[in-house]
Amino acid sequence: MTGSRALMLAPLAIGALWGLGQPLAKIAVTGGWQPMGILVWQALVMIAGGAIATSLRGRGLPRGRRAWGVCAIVAILGTLLPQAAIYRAVQDLPAGVMAIVLSITPMLSLALAVAMGLDRATPGRLAGVALGGLGVAAIALAAGLGSAPLSLLALLIALGAPLCFALNGNLLDRLRRGGLDPMQLVLGSALLALPVALILAGATGQLRLPGTAPADLAMLGATTLHLVGYAGLLWLIGQAGAVFAALTNPFITGFGVIWSLLLLSERYPAPVWLGLALILCGFALVRPRAARD
Repeated sequence: MTGSRALMLAPLAIGALWGLGQPLAKIAVTGGWQPMGILVWQALVMIAGGAIATSLRGRGLPRGRRAWGVCAIVAILGTLLPQAAIYRAVQDLPAGVMAIVLSITPMLSLALAVAMGLDRATPGRLAGVALGGLGVAAIALAAGLGSAPLSLLALLIALGAPLCFALNGNLLDRLRRGGLDPMQLVLGSALLALPVALILAGATGQLRLPGTAPADLAMLGATTLHLVGYAGLLWLIGQAGAVFAALTNPFITGFGVIWSLLLLSERYPAPVWLGLALILCGFALVRPRAARD
């Protein structure tokens, strides 16, 4: 297979791997894992992966107050808050629905970027944001009608994750990542997130060691896939640019739903499928600004 063909298949492969993380997270929380306990191990996996990647690239730890300040933003808005929301919400939401909710991140990111003066609005892109909102409304309608196993409260908690991811991305854009290599950012943010997660997990009785039970293996698998998927995305951005890398988003959503159907035998009411269609149409209209230039 030529390099160009491999590059064309990369969004599909990354989406398939990263999308698998949602049903694995569902298995983990169903088996007794709590958000802060999972975050401890996710931070440890990210530290290990970030340390290896930065060493291979000849990079060190972040240096200076500005760099560590950016790492703190990523630790809070890119890890602790959104991941806690995901793991809490997936306790009461189907994993496939959680994957759909996360796919509105580009729409929220555009809305925040326009509000912050980082991007411009066009009729097509505004239509995309509107379609994304209608998609979420359709899923909320299913929850409001009591369509088991949807929970309106869990859906509201879940929406906190894409909001945090969108705000995190825009702040990183404004701050130019503090001049850090992406994997330095992964390592630095994980080093800051770990002690917070440890304290919160210990205080709430959520700290535990994984064993060989299915829920434990699923937790480790979900955290590892998160790192692999993120590293793959960074690699793809470096190889083909952010516009092409953005193609991974619909694949992550689609595979998240497919894996959940196959592994968990999840079934969704009609408004959820309508919501998925609207969100994917919205994503097609909301493209990175580089695609317009």
